[in-house]
Amino acid sequence: MKTKFYKSKLFIITLGYIILLISFYFVVFTYSETISLVASTIVSIFVLIYIFKNKPRIFTIFFSFLLLTINISCLIIDIQNSFRSNLQVESLFVKGEKREYCYYIPAKFNSSENKSCIIALHGFMQTAQTMERLTRFNYYADTLNFAVVYPEGYKKSWNDGDDTKPATRDNIDDIAFLSKIISKLKAEYSIENFYLTGFSNGGFLTVDAACSLDTVVDGFAVVAAGTWEGNLSNCIEVRIPKSMFILMKEDPLTKWNKFGNSVNNYLGKSGCINNIEKDTILTGDTFTVIDYQCGDKITREAIFESGGHVWPGGGQYLPSFMIGSAVDNIDASKLILDFLFKDMLK
Repeated sequence: MKTKFYKSKLFIITLGYIILLISFYFVVFTYSETISLVASTIVSIFVLIYIFKNKPRIFTIFFSFLLLTINISCLIIDIQNSFRSNLQVESLFVKGEKREYCYYIPAKFNSSENKSCIIALHGFMQTAQTMERLTRFNYYADTLNFAVVYPEGYKKSWNDGDDTKPATRDNIDDIAFLSKIISKLKAEYSIENFYLTGFSNGGFLTVDAACSLDTVVDGFAVVAAGTWEGNLSNCIEVRIPKSMFILMKEDPLTKWNKFGNSVNNYLGKSGCINNIEKDTILTGDTFTVIDYQCGDKITREAIFESGGHVWPGGGQYLPSFMIGSAVDNIDASKLILDFLFKDMLK
């Protein structure tokens, strides 16, 4: 009986940790899944009560308290993140589907002559809050005085043509969604220049959306994302002045051997591959930067020798065995802004 009872307690504790890991998975992916953390905290409390009712041994007490402590700590951090966010939330309807986006407007934006906006698309299974924290664009928005928009994907995904994503399977019109956001911001804030950027799944959509909306998009930049036939179909003879691709050679998801030719593919589709001036502007142990000039259009490629499926400077948002190692010594957001805003912001 004692052996079975002991195993029963061990099973309960193990179950509590499994629930905690599931909750933690949501938190590290989204930074805001408070409900799952509340649920796992309640479970851990019941685990502790159950253990104490049955004359526990020291190690079961320790692991039960540890479970509860981790849950409460994660919940506190999650709530703090929610309160620290200074994003505003708006919604609109696209073909009958309610869509949301978060945005940040610096206090001095209305008096600025530089009416510019970055629209940042999060990765698969992430959210607008994830993108805000990965990129720290709000900090740069205060410094350089531009608006930032973080759209929410459909079921945490974007329709980039890959049918493993809910947005693609349900044929969601994300480009129409982005077009509506741009029209609304133009009307409300008189914004003149729009730039798209995206990470992973959001980056693949960024290429397609920028090409599809090239009459209103002035540039784009993608991180841990590239090009394929699914997001290049609208990139014929586009007028986008600036485009940028940031890729990591050790990325286990956006693999270099598959997407290393993304820039050439984009240039070829846009009609520039036979009319370019190539200039390697930086070479180092960390990364190489190459510019491709085609008339009045420029495409920049930043190739990182190491680093996984990450936003450089955005930290290790998941364990390295899942996504590869973070890149901490380079800030992708600064690289992007330096390139896109170089000739415009003072």
